[in-house]
Amino acid sequence: MDTRGRVRCLLWSALLCACAAGNGPGGGGPPIPNPMLQRWCDTHPCGWENSGAKQVSSWHPNDYAVELVDDDATLTHLSADASGGPCLSFTLMAKIAAETKVFLELDFLDDGVVEFSERIPASDWELRTFDIHTPAWYEGLRFTIRKQSSGQAIVAQLRAEYTTTCKVAPLALLNGPLGLDCKDDEQCASGICINDVCAACGSEDDCEAGQICGATLAQVAPGQPLRQTRECVAPRGRELGDICASDEDCLGSHCADGVCALCASDRDCPDGMRCEVPTAAQKFGSLGWPKQCAPTLMQGKSGSPCVEGTDCVSGTCLSSTAQCPGSGCNLPPRGPVWCSTPCTRWKVSVGTCQ
Repeated sequence: MDTRGRVRCLLWSALLCACAAGNGPGGGGPPIPNPMLQRWCDTHPCGWENSGAKQVSSWHPNDYAVELVDDDATLTHLSADASGGPCLSFTLMAKIAAETKVFLELDFLDDGVVEFSERIPASDWELRTFDIHTPAWYEGLRFTIRKQSSGQAIVAQLRAEYTTTCKVAPLALLNGPLGLDCKDDEQCASGICINDVCAACGSEDDCEAGQICGATLAQVAPGQPLRQTRECVAPRGRELGDICASDEDCLGSHCADGVCALCASDRDCPDGMRCEVPTAAQKFGSLGWPKQCAPTLMQGKSGSPCVEGTDCVSGTCLSSTAQCPGSGCNLPPRGPVWCSTPCTRWKVSVGTCQ
């Protein structure tokens, strides 16, 4: 074996050992488990699917490779693990004729929408590397090597490794679900990006008759935080403390700071009362509490709306409740007990001062 062959043998052995050890986050391994294309299952490399391709020898007769024979041949692998670092570092070894068009494609939702496509340059078994900055969130990642012309194309290695140092700008995820960050409409499956979040509607023109484009909460994937966005909803369907986009969202007539409230400004309150969030809610970071007229100042007369006893002159608020869904943090009738962690959505029913 010549010097060039010995160097390549050592390099391949080192790469194969690194892949077998697994270097994904938390020991999860690399996103491509058979990057050397050495292990075969029937007529395809294990973990890969191929169409119009066959097994051949690479630069060395004892090393396998995949030749893309047909003019539209493909070699593809789906990685379900999206828990890696923000960057992917690729290593590719192939023999591709100058006139042959071969592309590496990445589909970050495995939905048929390709976020990254790059032509692989002509090569004679040179080792090529390049980096990708993945989208902020994605679910499943399909790697595809696609041939789109006649000519020779043989692939001996495609390796991807998660890293934390990105040298390029992040890719924009296309066909994104509701609640995903976006910069333009093309990045969303709905075709609508509002306030940098994918939404189901942008105005009433996108909704059926009798509906409004109101506020909603969306979770792009299990374990991801809820994000506020827009969808078509029935008008006046949100209760006190629910999120809202306009007054039409709320059972009452006020949407203040994105929350259905008892008032939106001081003009909505009687006797010169202030329209505000209780001081305790501001102090302890209990977000999403609805604005009220003079909350906790014991100024509400008999029959006035209230949420807790300290809203009333009498000290008693009848038939009111306040809960932070999912946190087990409830408000007793005679005074506030604020959650130890911020509540992002209070569920409040208004009562009446005794």
